[in-house]
Amino acid sequence: MAGLPRNGQRQHGLQAPLDPHQVGTFVVITLFAVTCYSLFVPIIISDVARGVLVGIYSALLAIVLYLAYATTQSDPSDAGLKGSLDGELFCSMCEVNVSSSAKHCRACNRCVEGFDHHCKWLNNCIGHSNYRSFFLLVSATVTLLTLQLAWGIWLVTVSFTQKALYQLRALSVYGSSFSYVGWQVGLFLLIVLLAATICMLGELLVFHMVLISKDLTTFEYITAQREIQMNTQQLPGTGMGARSALCRNNRVADEAMLANVDVPKQRVKVCRRRRHVCQ
Repeated sequence: MAGLPRNGQRQHGLQAPLDPHQVGTFVVITLFAVTCYSLFVPIIISDVARGVLVGIYSALLAIVLYLAYATTQSDPSDAGLKGSLDGELFCSMCEVNVSSSAKHCRACNRCVEGFDHHCKWLNNCIGHSNYRSFFLLVSATVTLLTLQLAWGIWLVTVSFTQKALYQLRALSVYGSSFSYVGWQVGLFLLIVLLAATICMLGELLVFHMVLISKDLTTFEYITAQREIQMNTQQLPGTGMGARSALCRNNRVADEAMLANVDVPKQRVKVCRRRRHVCQ
């Protein structure tokens, strides 16, 4: 893989060096897929049920892999880094004019238009140009793993309720050296891992659904939370009216609602001071 171009600026997540979290993501998805095709599929007795489940699972897996590749290899850099001269702000790190929605990512060493966050699991920034594919990727992955979890729970259940039938099926598929109890233990451990992964990704999915409904980015939400914390610490015991006079982003009210933080009912004062994009 090529090194980082543009004075060390990353263009996409497939450029070296790869992030350990990115490698770990690939390993985990591979583990889930391999165990599904090796432990889940062969044990199903009905040819029709097996064909339907394999078809749905394979289609979802293909969608997840495509979206992962599309999101990782996309370049969300600001247009100023691609030759545009229409930016409203100047970034001294990139040494170009960038849009007002851009933020400089220190991990990628570039300004990203519509910056949402830097995803270490994909080794790439998520911004205006690849947020849609990122959201679809999380949604598709949760759907894929939920299907596999339900499939695994069903297999564990029938392995006990119809033990004799599935023992014969396992022996015919894997041979006499196959350990039925070992297979059941393996299924149980995999179910636990699947459930934990779904909980983490499900929480992320719900979080971004809320952000979308509020028309916020992750960066805007985090910035507002820090500002609310800072203002609360700086003004202990002050009332709601004192907070409303502070200079802040006009989306603080919406962001505070996400964190169940009380905000004044009146419109907060908007700070229109021109700021440098690279803070």
